[in-house]
Amino acid sequence: MACEILIQSAYNCNFIRIAFRLFLFFS
Repeated sequence: MACEILIQSAYNCNFIRIAFRLFLFFS
C-alpha cells in the first residue's frame, strides 16, 4: 500500500515538474 502511494506521489511530482517547465517555456 505504501509503495503504491510513493509511486503515485512520484508520478504527481514528475507531472507537476513537467507542467511547470512547459509553463516557463511558453511564458
